[in-house]
Amino acid sequence: MELNFNLQNSHNIKGTNYFCTFFCYFTYNQFITEMKKEKSEKDTPFWEKYIWNFRDLANLNPNIIEGKLFRSNLLASVQNKHDIVKFLEEFKISTILDLRANHEVRRIKYKPEIIKQFNYINIAFDPYNYSKKFSKQFVQISEAEIAYNYFIKECKPQIKRVFDFISNNFENPLVIHCIAGKDRTGIIVTLIHLLSGLNYEEAKVDYLATNHAIDEKFIQIVINEIIKYQGIENYLYSCKIEDITIKSIKKQLFKI
Repeated sequence: MELNFNLQNSHNIKGTNYFCTFFCYFTYNQFITEMKKEKSEKDTPFWEKYIWNFRDLANLNPNIIEGKLFRSNLLASVQNKHDIVKFLEEFKISTILDLRANHEVRRIKYKPEIIKQFNYINIAFDPYNYSKKFSKQFVQISEAEIAYNYFIKECKPQIKRVFDFISNNFENPLVIHCIAGKDRTGIIVTLIHLLSGLNYEEAKVDYLATNHAIDEKFIQIVINEIIKYQGIENYLYSCKIEDITIKSIKKQLFKI
């Protein structure tokens, strides 16, 4: 089966055609068709089989410099099927920021020869690492909602590490991913969009563009927490991110 890239973009940040932002090996319909054909792998989530949900953050944010920040699903799982090095080099990406939990990294590892060619860091956000005490604060909500609350409220040390890393590695394009590239990646990307100057509704657009197994109420949990701090910068300060780091990111990655 020959794989061809199809790039569909929507540069209208206030538009409703969020779905057509995927950079996949197939259009979505072709993508689903191919998945159904592969019955032998039918129990494997498609985000562990293909590169999907890959896009430049600038595609949906006019404040971000093009070709600097990318998001994706897990790249390590497709390295045996596709020339992942060539793929990343096409976008001049030299840095990989992996948000997977430690047990997820152990399950699907990057090959050593891949790691050697890129500036790689793993900053672990474990969706099941919250304590019983923390989860008891939330009743009658889903595990996903608990996880989003945990990420934005209890993972501030990790968020600080992410922003510190980005501020020190802006010279070359960087890609951020977790497993599916939608939840943990979606949260970090939303924070970046807010810092770039987008309002709350505009910042949701990239998150909603994934359009698979996501719900606006999940990212609203993140937005509500930012609102409590009266803005993104105050929230980042609560993560102990220094002002110099925030200014560095703004200067190097944004058009503002």
